[in-house]
Amino acid sequence: MAEIGIQYCGLALIILLMYFSYRRKNLGLHSDRTYHFALVSANICLLSDVLSIQALAHMDLWPMFVTKFVCKLYINMLVFVAFFGFSYIASDLLHRKMRKNAGMISGLIMVVATLVIWISPIYIHTENGDLYTYGPSVTATYIFAVFFVISTIVFAIATAKYVNSRRTVSTLAWMIIWLVAAGIQFFNNSLPMVGFATALGLTILFADLENPETNLDRETGTFTAHALMAFMNQQFEEDRPFAGVNIVLNPEEQIFDRRQMRTILITIARRLETIPGSILFRNVASEYALVFKDKNALEAQFPNIRSLMEQPIETDDGEVELRPYYIIFPDSTLAAGAEEVFAFHSFFMQHDPELDYRIIDAEEVKRIREGLRIKAEISEALREDRVEVFYHPIFSVDQQRFTSAEALARIRNRDGSLMMPGAFIPVAETSDQILHIGQRVFAKVCEFLANHDMEKVGIEYVEVNLSVQQCQRKTLAEEYIAIMEQYHVDPSYINLEITESGSVRQRKTLIANMKALIDYGVRFSLDDFGTGESNLDYIMNMPVDIVKFDRTLTQAYFSSERTKYVIDTIIEMIRGLDLEIVSEGVETQEQYHTMMEKEIDYIQGYFFAKPMPADEFLFFVQSH
Repeated sequence: MAEIGIQYCGLALIILLMYFSYRRKNLGLHSDRTYHFALVSANICLLSDVLSIQALAHMDLWPMFVTKFVCKLYINMLVFVAFFGFSYIASDLLHRKMRKNAGMISGLIMVVATLVIWISPIYIHTENGDLYTYGPSVTATYIFAVFFVISTIVFAIATAKYVNSRRTVSTLAWMIIWLVAAGIQFFNNSLPMVGFATALGLTILFADLENPETNLDRETGTFTAHALMAFMNQQFEEDRPFAGVNIVLNPEEQIFDRRQMRTILITIARRLETIPGSILFRNVASEYALVFKDKNALEAQFPNIRSLMEQPIETDDGEVELRPYYIIFPDSTLAAGAEEVFAFHSFFMQHDPELDYRIIDAEEVKRIREGLRIKAEISEALREDRVEVFYHPIFSVDQQRFTSAEALARIRNRDGSLMMPGAFIPVAETSDQILHIGQRVFAKVCEFLANHDMEKVGIEYVEVNLSVQQCQRKTLAEEYIAIMEQYHVDPSYINLEITESGSVRQRKTLIANMKALIDYGVRFSLDDFGTGESNLDYIMNMPVDIVKFDRTLTQAYFSSERTKYVIDTIIEMIRGLDLEIVSEGVETQEQYHTMMEKEIDYIQGYFFAKPMPADEFLFFVQSH
């Protein structure tokens, strides 16, 4: 019988989908569970369809109530499949209350449909060699099934902005195929197409959305970052607490080639998969996230995790010992949602090299949220051009006048108040915002220099700070030269301040940038000397003309005779290298006179003035 052939094809397709769906691990998301229920229902539907056809063909072999039972089972499962189509589109709703309400209403209708189908009579047509069922039970089946299909289509369109767009399109395709097949079967009972149409629709969903492979990283077999986001979203929606640890495999100081990295990633994945009670995700290229549904399990397993990570890894180039960095999130209830968890993670990617882990506790969350608020304010300030440049005058001891200034970034709040660098610079340094601020400040300094006659004012140069991130940027020199050319600025008026960079690779990039800018005519200063950020090795090996004593070093000079002796020795050494010195943080008459006596080249500090806007700075310099 041709119709049985169609059912067997659909059945084979469903069994194949079940094999591919169940052979891989899955996260048990709402959509996963609903899809699996739909597969089981479709399988039962097609099996009962085949059984009903056989029962109708061989009615003389068993009692009539058995034949009618099998036929009713088949038509009831048709409605179940349509019901699961509706449940599937609803499963992706972000709002749990909406999903729950939709599930309750559709579930109640499904119960009513089942009762009507089983209570209503069903009749069997046997004339002219045609075998099919009809009657109130069959009519009810079409009514309820079409109701669910139409409801699914309407619901999918109405909630499109709340759900995955691919889920909407795939579900609509499934429902349309089902409607077409139902229409064919309604007008030609000898062609039972609905079961096969269900198998075809579920195949579309599998190919587009429900293939477990889409949530798995091909290289390591672990779950992906996309799967991590989906899992966390569901945990938050269901108010199910969890804990996690993010493991960064290669902080900047460890560089591996592609072949080594692949071996490391696979080896670490195999080790971490042995941690009981955890789910392993590959977060990004060289990071893993272990998530525990039991919050207490993380604390118990963390020593084991560290032990596994500390074990050497055999690669083709020999043993490798990792120095991973851990971001520990012990309690998901501290976050408002999955997006905030990822934001917390990003915030901690800039870490203290002295620490190999950070714990995101309540205090850290409070600090991070304030940081994220400031981060948003920085973005708005950049977009609305509320980043301003203040100038801090620098006094020349030799010329006994103000000959230069340091350009300092400020953010003007909407209420007119100022956000100081101490509030926004540390936050900006956790992302590429510091690059945008640095470039904006430099452009404004160049505009200032272009709009005023510096020679007439008596200003010989302006110092502009470079962040560590800027110094690591290979295109820094090219970008800054382009800005100077845009404003037609004489490069001799520019002095760029640098601080110490960590790795050898970073230093090579910085030196390459410095060389290009020095060749163009720019000079450099070494900033923050005395804070631990800049040391004697840097002075001897970097092409700088000026060394700037940090405020803490200036203040320390007056703290003890021993400190004074050390600083005097450093001053003599720097002079021996034919470098100039700026003493920052001079605040009192005593400090000023002492620096004068030491014949420090330049003095900068609140003793003279605080940083000020460009107009006030010009007035200050001309009147002093």
